[in-house]
Amino acid sequence: MPEAYTGPKFKTMFKNRDPVRDRRLAELAAWGRQFAEHGLTPGAGLAQAGNLSIRTEPGFIITAAGADLASLSDNDYIQVLEVNTRKRIIFAQGPREPSSESFLHAAVYQQRPEINAVLHGHDDLILRYYIELELPATAMAQPYGSLELMREIQKVLGDQTFIVIREHGFLALGETLDQAGEEALRHHDAALSLSRSAL
Repeated sequence: MPEAYTGPKFKTMFKNRDPVRDRRLAELAAWGRQFAEHGLTPGAGLAQAGNLSIRTEPGFIITAAGADLASLSDNDYIQVLEVNTRKRIIFAQGPREPSSESFLHAAVYQQRPEINAVLHGHDDLILRYYIELELPATAMAQPYGSLELMREIQKVLGDQTFIVIREHGFLALGETLDQAGEEALRHHDAALSLSRSAL
């Protein structure tokens, strides 16, 4: 049974609470709607709703904790400026708490300098068929938003652009938002096809 969502597992230190500005926010909102339309954001407002991010010069912009990806607004984006995993502190700018999975996104951007977009969603079909689809996956299930989950991803990240998070969801990565989003939809469609053929 999935862990109950209790909010982020880190402390946020805000530089300021001003809304984030970036020309790509409309693209993030569009991909949030796409994820919702394909059923990749179940339980809007909860941990399983997923989170989206894009790399920026000072760090990355990520959706807020508990944000409904189907209807993202200007107040649903946070600029993460610095991450201190040892002290479990995130330094940020924005009107809300950053996503619970901010450690995870930070680790991907640090390990993969060519990646500019990280999309985290949830898909029961991918979780059911990832072995048949030969998709890379974490070895163990770990609590959401934890350093243990971050480390599980780091172990299998390599040069992958799609990773299944065991008993949880998936990460889709790309040099652009469109590349990451299309990667997620491609694997969703493949899992959906397997599901239909099994009927």
